[in-house]
Amino acid sequence: MRILVIGIGNELRGDDGAGAYIVQRIEEQNLPDIDCQIVTQFTPEWLELMASAERTVLVDVRIAEEGEASGVMLGRLEANTGTSSIGHSLNLTELVLLGEHLYSKPFDVWICAVPAFDFTMGQPLSTSCREHCDEAVEQLVEFLSESIS
Repeated sequence: MRILVIGIGNELRGDDGAGAYIVQRIEEQNLPDIDCQIVTQFTPEWLELMASAERTVLVDVRIAEEGEASGVMLGRLEANTGTSSIGHSLNLTELVLLGEHLYSKPFDVWICAVPAFDFTMGQPLSTSCREHCDEAVEQLVEFLSESIS
């Protein structure tokens, strides 16, 4: 099984760089049939690469809940039929639905989201975010290893 792993985020904006950090750690594992990419923003241009993969894992941050103890979320992206009220902006689910329509095939998309706490320009990952990132790397390596075997 060929799996595409896309880390989303801006490494220059503190915890927003978590997706890139995680995907870089995944890439260091040299897992077979895993294609790792890092993007600042997920845009429709990535749909073609997703269409050629059997599974895609999108790695990004989410705003941390106050007092959150554990926060790595890994799960399948569930499609919905809602539409955006803004014509020039699509959410993640809408982009995936667009890809499925354009390429006439279902996409198997998973989301790995870690909590983010600080988006200060020029700052590295916060200690809390890095801990969640390391947890996410462990979960993803296990998930990807099971997926390709």
